[in-house]
Amino acid sequence: MNTVFLHLGSNEDEPLKQLLTALGKIEVRIGKISSYSQIYKTEAWGKKDQNDFLNMAIEVMTKLKPKELLKKTQEIEIEMGRKEKEKWASRIIDIDILFYNNQKITEPELTIPHPHIEKRNFVLIPMFDIAADFVHPLLGKTIEELYIFSEDTCEVTLL
Repeated sequence: MNTVFLHLGSNEDEPLKQLLTALGKIEVRIGKISSYSQIYKTEAWGKKDQNDFLNMAIEVMTKLKPKELLKKTQEIEIEMGRKEKEKWASRIIDIDILFYNNQKITEPELTIPHPHIEKRNFVLIPMFDIAADFVHPLLGKTIEELYIFSEDTCEVTLL
């Protein structure tokens, strides 16, 4: 079994409902969710003129290989109505693979760990809930250390 951390976000069409729907689909198609963060309301990052997001992180135990995992997360996003828009735009659901065990993968369609985790409190805070001691395999720092030294000023509040 592989330990995977995923980040989920939504800011369209009843975001809380979208997160809960995605969790159900992940449990059925990807693997057992072993840990859930709390849900956080966060201001949009990168493109500010849009609704706030609801974000969370989960730990999943899966038999899927990284590319299979990516395919499943993308299938769930499309099935839920996600359409590709401009970068950082509003979305019904966004499911990002943050970490896959301690692996480092750099391929055109897949980069693990997910880039820029250390610069995004909307990712670090939910990850802190479930894996504060997890060490980022490229940066060699725990999630807690990354959060302490984060320069992100975006507001992240507990829902």
